[in-house]
Amino acid sequence: MGNKLNQSCFVGSETMSLISERQTEILAVARNEGRVLVEKLSVKFDVSPQTIRKDLNELCDKQLLRRVHGGAIVGSSYSWLWYRKCQL
Repeated sequence: MGNKLNQSCFVGSETMSLISERQTEILAVARNEGRVLVEKLSVKFDVSPQTIRKDLNELCDKQLLRRVHGGAIVGSSYSWLWYRKCQL
């Protein structure tokens, strides 16, 4: 699973930045489980914990997740509207 860009999905009204395929999958896991952990994601995607932390920080900067010790939790409902729009 590379860090390929999901070109059909723009996030955020101001930044309009693309999110990676891995970040899209991280959001899906967070939505299903309510929380994601750095170590588990690192194993799942076979990347370093630092790479996952970078992904989580980028998703938090876009207000899609909220950072907590060891991982992240689901962000505000407004942020999920953008995520859901990308899924349709």
